[in-house]
Amino acid sequence: PQADWRLALQLAPVADPAAPVAQAVFPTAGVDYPTTGWEPGEVVRAQFDIFLPTDAAPGDYIVTVRLLDETGSPGMETLSLFPISVE
Repeated sequence: PQADWRLALQLAPVADPAAPVAQAVFPTAGVDYPTTGWEPGEVVRAQFDIFLPTDAAPGDYIVTVRLLDETGSPGMETLSLFPISVE
């Protein structure tokens, strides 16, 4: 990539994905390895944490991810990763 991209994670109720209960934005592979340093064909792995608030209502939630360009604009469609159930 020609610019340093970021990763946006969001946790929202399945019934209302526009109302996230948790969200965070991270450097794509950490602050020590920005996307401008990646080599063509390189596989980069990173781990991110997003925490469920202690007051989250019981129900089904979805974790989504989106890449953001250097201006903060979405660089791709939002991807739904996996559902979780809170009891």
